[in-house]
Amino acid sequence: MAAQTRMNELAERKRLLVVQADMHRALLQAEMVNVRARFDWVGQAREKLPGGLWWLTGGTVAGFLALRRWRTIAKWLPAGFAAWRWFKKFRSG
Repeated sequence: MAAQTRMNELAERKRLLVVQADMHRALLQAEMVNVRARFDWVGQAREKLPGGLWWLTGGTVAGFLALRRWRTIAKWLPAGFAAWRWFKKFRSG
């Protein structure tokens, strides 16, 4: 009898975990929709700037910031490369 009760508790716990996982997946999908809507300005910038020069604006701003803080660039490079990889993955997927 105790073994059967233990099995029922485990089965109930498993069902709860599955429902929670489904809920988390739905929340992540909703957040991705929000993120894509917020990053829609990238697509708008591409339309406004001719021939793939949309990145030039961001590069110019980053260059000016780098000139002011050139010593700390080495600290930000790994984060920048990680963000670039994430952006490319996000863009392709």
